Amino acid sequence: MPPVRTVKPDGLKIRRLRNQRGITVGGLAAAIGRHPQTVTNIEGQSRDASEVLISQIAKALQVEPAELVADDAPETNGGEAA
Repeated sequence: MPPVRTVKPDGLKIRRLRNQRGITVGGLAAAIGRHPQTVTNIEGQSRDASEVLISQIAKALQVEPAELVADDAPETNGGEAA
């Protein structure tokens, strides 16, 4: 199985977009099939996220996944953090 690619999400931008769209933490969590604490951790920038998770969040927020990745963090290979 290939390694899961993780990225550093731009949690502040994710929170801002979520709020602009009137989506609650619970609503976003439900839309991506994750626990609300996962969304809270990503928005609080306390964890990296898999590219798959970033894609799911981007779809729920109707933006491109690249918009949700921190500019200063290169992609890494490793275990899935999400």
